[in-house]
Amino acid sequence: MQAQIDRHGATLRTALPWTLAAALLGVGCPDPDARLEEFLDASEEARNEPPPKMDLASTLEDINGDFLLALAVSSAQDLPLQFYTTSTLVQNDDGSGTLTLSLQPLAIDPGEKLTPRTPVGDPLLLENIAVSDAGRFEIDLGTVEVVAAANPILGADIVADIALEGFIQTSDLFCGNVTGLVTEPTELDLAGSTFAAIRVDSIDALPEEFPIKCP
Repeated sequence: MQAQIDRHGATLRTALPWTLAAALLGVGCPDPDARLEEFLDASEEARNEPPPKMDLASTLEDINGDFLLALAVSSAQDLPLQFYTTSTLVQNDDGSGTLTLSLQPLAIDPGEKLTPRTPVGDPLLLENIAVSDAGRFEIDLGTVEVVAAANPILGADIVADIALEGFIQTSDLFCGNVTGLVTEPTELDLAGSTFAAIRVDSIDALPEEFPIKCP
């Protein structure tokens, strides 16, 4: 009788661990299909939301403010025409922008670069300039007249057909190329001419050194 009890106990001791293991495995390994379905149900709202829009408008540098714009004719780059320029840039949702420039000619003595640099003549107002999301813009100024006092090259009135191709480099600098034709006081092709505009604090604090083209 004792032998039967011992054999029965041994059988229980052998079977018990396997029974417990099977029970634990049954608890610890839930149905993967059920878990996936539960996850999909819980995350459905988040998965159906549209992705956030990128703030493309921030790709353009902010060039709002006042600048000294120098326009250097290819044949006389050491005597640039200078304009006190107010820039207004409206950035669009798609990353592009619309630019307005007001260019006030500055008086420059013939053969000089720094004197007297005071406002003279009427400002040139350029509006609705399309700026790409890469900061590139083109301006067809048409026929432009600049008074003699703002011409440091010859000291004579200027009449010219001018076009600008510009690039916003930083928030403190935009620059580019100038093309067109001067018709008065003499005929001159503007191919190879350049311009650059650097940020300034005020018309009373114009820098002595300033760029005339893109770096």
